[in-house]
Order: sequence, then C-alpha cells, then structure tokens
Amino acid sequence: MIALPVRNTRLIALPTHASPLSSQGSITGIFGFAEEEPLCFDRTTRPWRGSATQAPQGCGKRQAKFDPAGMADWLRKAFPQSTCHHIEARTGIAAATIENWLLRRSQPSVEHFSTLIAVFGPALLAACMERPPGWVARAADGERARQLDEEIARLRSERDALERSA
Repeated sequence: MIALPVRNTRLIALPTHASPLSSQGSITGIFGFAEEEPLCFDRTTRPWRGSATQAPQGCGKRQAKFDPAGMADWLRKAFPQSTCHHIEARTGIAAATIENWLLRRSQPSVEHFSTLIAVFGPALLAACMERPPGWVARAADGERARQLDEEIARLRSERDALERSA
C-alpha cells in the first residue's frame, strides 16, 4: 500500500497489489478493499453495561447479593434533604460520587462501602442486602435498640430538668 496526500490534510491508503482474499470473492470493506480479517462484533460474550449493573461475585451456596437500590433508599431516608452533601460531610466521600450511586450510574468501591458501614453501622449493611444473614439483622436491631435507649435516657433527663424547675 502507498499513502497519497488528499488536499494536503489527510492521507489515504491505496492498494498496490491484489489481496489473496480479493481474488477469492471475499468480503470487501467500505472502500472496496478486501478485508483479510473481517471484524466480528457479534462474537463478543456480553456487552459492558457499567458497574451499576454488574452481577455481584458469588461465594458459597448462600449468596448475600448487594442491593444498590436498597442502599440508595436507605441513604435518602436518612437524609431526605441534600442527601449527597450530608453524606459527604459525614464520610469525606465526594458528593459527585455519592450522586452517581444514588442515580445508579455506579456502585461504591470496597473502600467507600467500608467507610459507609463504619459511619452508618449495620442498619445500612442490612439495607444493602436483598436477604441479609441473621447476624446482620441482629446487629442492626441491637444498634437500633441502643439508639432508642439513648433517646429515652435523654428524654428522661429533660423531663427531670423540667420537673425540678417547676
């Protein structure tokens, strides 16, 4: 093949000899040249669909599948206003990254997910699983019971303060 300038801006390849496939009546390309190895895009396994739609890696018979919709719902329920900015303030994860999770454009990395679990506890972990194992449900219930006990103690002290001032 040789390259000839076309209007001094681009080069175009022209054949200098006949291809062995062109004499056999093979597939010709767009410009009429015989393709030695035609492109076969239909042989691919499955198209890439983005990280938000990839199936989770399984292990063992009982698989705890990650539920991105459950995570997004839990985060929105915890912070109904300015969800991304509240989570960013508590975790240090960029608001744009969190917005991608909420819009299901991507899923959190292992590092970000472990940060979320460290900050929000087992309740978020339980919300992120389609069928959480028993230990996750018990941990989430235990944390909620502890939060309720703290709230009751705070309300009792507030009531006692009101009774003393009256």
